[in-house]
Amino acid sequence: MSVSENFPYISQTVKVDETVLIIGEVYVGEHCSLGESVVLEAKFGRLVLGDKVQIGSSSRVWSNRTRTKIGDHTTIGQNCDISCDIGHHCTIENNVTLHASVEIGSNCQIEADQELKEMTIPDNSTVRAGKILD
Repeated sequence: MSVSENFPYISQTVKVDETVLIIGEVYVGEHCSLGESVVLEAKFGRLVLGDKVQIGSSSRVWSNRTRTKIGDHTTIGQNCDISCDIGHHCTIENNVTLHASVEIGSNCQIEADQELKEMTIPDNSTVRAGKILD
């Protein structure tokens, strides 16, 4: 994926609800879907969404460092607050808060109704009630 210097950059194949708010250096890849009242905010760095990322209504994805990246084929549920890197092929269920100190590998599932801080989640993991399951 090449990142343009003209921001925000939204691919022509993206489905964007008219209520979406995009602020700052934001790149949205091919075939993404942004639901109602989604906020993409890059006030403190660059925010990069890979290809085929889906973000549910009323979620906020933001960058508070040099760059925050959401990997390809990742789904973020409704009412989430995300400020960390997420690998490819991940599912973040509804009502999840992920602080910038969290790192999520690829092929991970973060179950609903959690707030995670200071965790490194390896590839192919599921997180339930703040604990990584084997």
